[in-house]
Amino acid sequence: MPDSHYLKEKQVLLGRRIGILRVKAGFKTKREVDVLFSGPDTKSSVISRLEKGVSVELRTIVRLANIFKMPVYCFFDFEGKFRVSISEKYSYDLEQRLASVKKMLGKNIVKARTEKGWSQLDLEVASGVDKATIGYFERGSENIKFNSIVIIAEALGINIWQLFKA
Repeated sequence: MPDSHYLKEKQVLLGRRIGILRVKAGFKTKREVDVLFSGPDTKSSVISRLEKGVSVELRTIVRLANIFKMPVYCFFDFEGKFRVSISEKYSYDLEQRLASVKKMLGKNIVKARTEKGWSQLDLEVASGVDKATIGYFERGSENIKFNSIVIIAEALGINIWQLFKA
């Protein structure tokens, strides 16, 4: 199981990636994103905190993907291997998109786990995430936090983005 330093490093990488994607999406200022994310009356800068590398829930990343009009996996492509595709097709009902992303995440966890010949118990032992929670993630019924995604990907020996790519 990754230590807290490793998790913080991944949070910082995600924060940097959010900043890069914000600019690629055409937002010159953080304030522009904050207004779309939290409304025009917001006082604090959500995007500033995210770009500094805080742990977030998947819902927040999907919400940003909607605002930036891009696939969710782009947020986890820390090396910038893939071309960033910006399109209206990536901006639709948040709840519908979140459900779709959670379903894909669950499917990809199952795929990676079974390719290793692992049961949920094996993944629990390797990751430290309890079997019941893994079951929720695999069914797409739980809102997963970034740190849990990192831990599961690390235990499975795959890149985080692989959990979000069809």
